[in-house]
Amino acid sequence: MRMTAEGTPYERTMIFPRSSISMVDRWQVMGLRGTGSDTYSVTDLFVPEAFAVRRDRDDERRPHGESTLYQFTTTHLYASGFAGVALGIARGMLDAFVELAGEKTPTSTSRMLRDSPVLQSGLAWAEGKWRAARAGLVSVLTETYKHVSAGGTMTTDQKVAIRLASTFAIHQAKEVADFAWTEAGATAIFLTQPFERRFRDIHAVTQQVQGRRNHFETVGQHLMGLAPNPRFL
Repeated sequence: MRMTAEGTPYERTMIFPRSSISMVDRWQVMGLRGTGSDTYSVTDLFVPEAFAVRRDRDDERRPHGESTLYQFTTTHLYASGFAGVALGIARGMLDAFVELAGEKTPTSTSRMLRDSPVLQSGLAWAEGKWRAARAGLVSVLTETYKHVSAGGTMTTDQKVAIRLASTFAIHQAKEVADFAWTEAGATAIFLTQPFERRFRDIHAVTQQVQGRRNHFETVGQHLMGLAPNPRFL
């Protein structure tokens, strides 16, 4: 394997016709099934240099004035993208729970779910977590986008902020979804209900690289004034 001067694998992204590949159906998973993240292989394929690029290298990035988007690395886009998916899943589960709470009276009880003070408080906490996580993510991305749009170079502080907001949002979304799942009771396990698929999906998101808890170590290193691991910044 060819290595870079930094000792990491030399990787390039290739663009070639779909007809050149052989698909391998390995995406048999519990959640995020709809992403179709299958594997493929190629054999004896030549790719011209013009159709190959090392992603996230400044010397191969499009000119600054061409598009602000290209000043963000794939890491930033994956991180914020997965966070957005997680928040969307959690929002769907929470909304479905509120609807259910206005209709369901649990077995052997005399009041609807919505009339439980415990659930009312829990719902408020869940809503607060979701709103705070979303607001933090949107704020960081908006601030960074404006900075880069004005011709600035993304700072380490901004890269760390995107990492923190993204991974934090993923885990806050999971907590919100788990609240809705638990309090929905046995209703949540039925395939006809809008809970079980979202439950599987949100737990698949947290298992992805963007949801790794050790990303918080990287953020903590920076906050302590230490040199953070740049791999996922």
